[in-house]
Amino acid sequence: MFGIGKFVRKAPKRLAMATLRPWSVSDSHTIERLKRLDQLLNGARVAIVGNAQSIFHQGLGEEIDGHDAIVRMNHGVIRSPDHQGSRTEVLCVAAPMSRDYVLKEFGAPALIHTSAHRTKIRWSLLYGYPELYFAPRCFWEGLKRDLKAPPSTGLMAIEVVSTFFSPRDITLYGFDWMSTKSFYHDDVLIRWHDWDAEAKHVGQWLVESPESRRWRRAA
Repeated sequence: MFGIGKFVRKAPKRLAMATLRPWSVSDSHTIERLKRLDQLLNGARVAIVGNAQSIFHQGLGEEIDGHDAIVRMNHGVIRSPDHQGSRTEVLCVAAPMSRDYVLKEFGAPALIHTSAHRTKIRWSLLYGYPELYFAPRCFWEGLKRDLKAPPSTGLMAIEVVSTFFSPRDITLYGFDWMSTKSFYHDDVLIRWHDWDAEAKHVGQWLVESPESRRWRRAA
């Protein structure tokens, strides 16, 4: 009954999205819309900044800022530019958040919703944020099958940037797969994702192109 009730409650939003924002539902439309970010990411040096507490031990903010584009995720707001850098060109999100929150905490980055659960997105973003994009649902589902667990927003950010664009290089910062917890919330995510599987997946991703993919380890 709970599942049916939840479906019924979200039906109006699903209908509105399919009718007024087809690029939020159809994977073909989603991929086509992502191409608008080609100018920002193709040929660029990209820093993908994770939210592990260990990032605050590295002092790599200046190095992060030296990239052409900086990608962050969810509530990974900049608390210490010395460690996290000072800009955000792309924000990847799965957590619900409002338009005002994004503008206040991150400026006005391009925003990519990475979860297959599209109805989690707030109306204020869906209808009031011009630079809104979605990761293809089939992409999320494919990673879920491979990992046997839902992919994290961080992994989706890595995969979306490296699969749908052609950056010059990508460097990961603030990723330690829960060796230290995310700096902005409790440990609830531990039971949602398979961090060992994600670490193995990213390890293979790094090996595939060592000249253009790097991971800055915690100090």
